[in-house]
Amino acid sequence: MLNGMEKDLIEEHNRELDEVIKHGNVVVAHTQSLIESMEKVKSVNERRLANLKDKATPYIPTGEMPKKVKHSAGRHRIHGRKPP
Repeated sequence: MLNGMEKDLIEEHNRELDEVIKHGNVVVAHTQSLIESMEKVKSVNERRLANLKDKATPYIPTGEMPKKVKHSAGRHRIHGRKPP
């Protein structure tokens, strides 16, 4: 009786370990994907900096760049349509 319970506990523990290992592999794959995308962004930034050094212009981060706004409210008001 004790051997049967011990065997069941060991099998259940092995199943739980398998689930944890699968989850760990998923997390590793996701982390690797994030690392690859960050490396792509880094290479793009390096190319931009090299380009700016050639042009001798200051580097402005994307978040600080002025936004391009399309002003079309007047045109829509004239033709009776809602603005986008």
